[in-house]
Amino acid sequence: MHAGGAERQASVLCNHWAGQGHDVLLVVHRGGASHYPLHSSIRQRVVPATGLGALARIRSLVRGERPGVAVSFINTMNVKVLLALLGTGVPVVIAERSVLSSLSLAGGRVRAGIFALLRRVFYPFATALVVQSRMVADEARKMRLSRNVQVISNVSFPAPQSDLARDGKTILAVGRLGPEKGHDVLVRAFSRVAAQYPDWRVKIVGAGPCSAMLKDLARQLGVQDRMDFAPVIRDIWPVYQAAEIFVLPSRLEGFPNVLVDAMRVGCAVVISDCPGAGTEIISDGQDGFVFRTDDAQGLAERLAALMADPRKRAALGERARKSVTRYDPEAILPIWDRLIEAGVAPAAHAAAEQDGGPAATR
Repeated sequence: MHAGGAERQASVLCNHWAGQGHDVLLVVHRGGASHYPLHSSIRQRVVPATGLGALARIRSLVRGERPGVAVSFINTMNVKVLLALLGTGVPVVIAERSVLSSLSLAGGRVRAGIFALLRRVFYPFATALVVQSRMVADEARKMRLSRNVQVISNVSFPAPQSDLARDGKTILAVGRLGPEKGHDVLVRAFSRVAAQYPDWRVKIVGAGPCSAMLKDLARQLGVQDRMDFAPVIRDIWPVYQAAEIFVLPSRLEGFPNVLVDAMRVGCAVVISDCPGAGTEIISDGQDGFVFRTDDAQGLAERLAALMADPRKRAALGERARKSVTRYDPEAILPIWDRLIEAGVAPAAHAAAEQDGGPAATR
């Protein structure tokens, strides 16, 4: 699995269930080493999910394995899994990782429209639809995508202990360098306050199609020497721990893991009010600052307020550190366990009646 929010949560759940002694099969549609560590007992299969025969491959695998439940992540894969498993009797729990009303698919509006129709048709066949925020849950219920919509926040692990001292002068952003992440807004905002705070720098960690554009923008605005661009880093905790301020300037989010990670180490955080879970994680003025999406001036003003006031940074960071304990594994994973058991039990009972004997739950 590559680096990404959905992949990270999938690995967390697989490791959790494998640690409980369940037989866990992780199915991915591309091969290669996993960016995230996986429990040694987890079996892995690569099943290409594109092209002719994709649905048949998924269905054949599941019929052979006879799992107690299938859990699918990400919108297009959810539709494929639901369609492939129709009539198999296998409960399917699907997890949406973004905002339902903002489809962003390669192929343009026509493909997005087709997918929206397929989602309306097939999502109701899922045993449960898991979303990451109350906002998306409201969307799903209004669209009648499922009778069983569950809000389950992402799992976040406490930061490792570190003696690393903050450098006091770094503004950090982490994420895919795509247009939806809004890093250009951060570049523009920083350019408006950079001269006033000459000791500060911006560090952006990530990779994506907007990399060259962001570097060009920094040159055009005269801040290229004050900005560092770094690739995806496997052990990113030291980068968070060295930063004073963390910025999430996104135009669209699901559940921003990077935001919670930054809060874990006590960064002062500034986020946009874009659709997603961000504004359900942050209380503006209490454990972070919120600015209007795409408002570079608004972001610049909040950055200036934090750069000028180390006490404010420290106070926001400490409150942030305390507030995100609600995403600890001990708080979130039991919710998943109860959901899976509730979905498996009826199917296991039906299978037992059909086979004339007990059925495995997983």
